[in-house]
Amino acid sequence: MRIGVREALGCETISKQLAKVIGMKRRSVDKILCEGRESRQKLARSYCRLVVSIAKGYQGRGLSFQDLIQEGSIGLLRGVDCGEIEPERGHKLSTYVGWWIKKAITGTITNDTILVRLPDIIAGPGETMPEKMIKKQLMKQEVDKLLKTLDKREEHILRLRFGLNGEPPRSCEEIGGLLSCQGRGFARSMSFHYQIYEREL
Repeated sequence: MRIGVREALGCETISKQLAKVIGMKRRSVDKILCEGRESRQKLARSYCRLVVSIAKGYQGRGLSFQDLIQEGSIGLLRGVDCGEIEPERGHKLSTYVGWWIKKAITGTITNDTILVRLPDIIAGPGETMPEKMIKKQLMKQEVDKLLKTLDKREEHILRLRFGLNGEPPRSCEEIGGLLSCQGRGFARSMSFHYQIYEREL
């Protein structure tokens, strides 16, 4: 209520000052100001569809559709207030306010949204969804963290068995053969491998 009274008092002061400067009666100035406000509101209502159609093109860029429409409406009113359109040169009001609508929307998008850049992940066959790729990457990081809790030999065997080192998974026989080639006894390595495998599962 107080705000409305203050605004009314502010308008009253403006109209009084304008009447004095222009040399007109205050009632005439009030009528002109009132008609100006009504014209502005009528223009805003008339070009509401234009605001909506322009706002649709900016969906999915960090602002809700309602926010886009609100910012577009603000741009529309700025364009109307600017009044730099020259119809005698063939300029259309829709083109002019369209520019102001786009300017307001893009300005808000750039100022109010935060871009989240995802790492470049090359998708394999059947993994074109970014959500799946990110989930897989997070799971891999968690598995790597868990493997670091094991000793080096246990970690190495599990990486070979499940293909966690970027190579295809290996069978128990292949792992035993690899470990025996590395200076360890085949039977001892196989039994150790099975113990680790059973314990971790």
